[in-house]
Amino acid sequence: LKEKWESERYYYDEKEARKFYKFITKLELDKGIKGQKIQPLKFQFTHTTEILCVKNKENGLRKHREALIDIPRKNGKGSLVSWIGVYEYFTNPTFGAEYIIVATDKKQATNLFNTMKLMIERNSTLSKHVKITESQRQMYRKATNSYLRVLANDGANLDSYASYIVFLDEIHEYKNDDAYTKLRTGMGLWDDPLLLMTTTASSGEDPHNLEMQMYTYAKKVESGEIEDDAFYSAIYEAEKDCDLMDEEQ
Repeated sequence: LKEKWESERYYYDEKEARKFYKFITKLELDKGIKGQKIQPLKFQFTHTTEILCVKNKENGLRKHREALIDIPRKNGKGSLVSWIGVYEYFTNPTFGAEYIIVATDKKQATNLFNTMKLMIERNSTLSKHVKITESQRQMYRKATNSYLRVLANDGANLDSYASYIVFLDEIHEYKNDDAYTKLRTGMGLWDDPLLLMTTTASSGEDPHNLEMQMYTYAKKVESGEIEDDAFYSAIYEAEKDCDLMDEEQ
């Protein structure tokens, strides 16, 4: 990864990557054997650290401000988001930041919130430094005056938050880009914000669907049609018109 990202402008921060690994492997899984610690798979470690640890040589800020992770169901999208969320919430010193989780409805977003909550509550060190109000689906960390909260994707009041790190979950279910646009606007306050979108593939038929918009944009960045160094994507897909029985796909 160090060699992959080394360039005149950017570098892969190995020290931060090791710090991230050390942090998340002290957390417990929210599913499976009780008490089992997290052991990230290679692809999980690759994508999380490429998002968090590729930095600008001039100012040390993250290269990537937006990220799209598009992978099939049951491949740990929620884990990737939770690890990044908990790590940033407890290690980032940015004061007054808002960490926002959004999904099509609050119930869906709450699943992600509960995953983070469980990781925190089962860690005696972290749990001492945060106040969790489950009824309001939010956390408050006094040391940085920062909130982590759940919002529904209904467009209401989304532009009233000083969103620093935003998680848009299952964006294939978003009918438009209202939440994306409003929360992205709120990120303008910060030097080093992050908007992370996760999804499985949509039908690909609705151009207004947020997943389709982001997929199309990511492909244009990948091909060089659009130049956007701050945009990161990891898209797992088979070749177009492939044989569905081809296991290599």
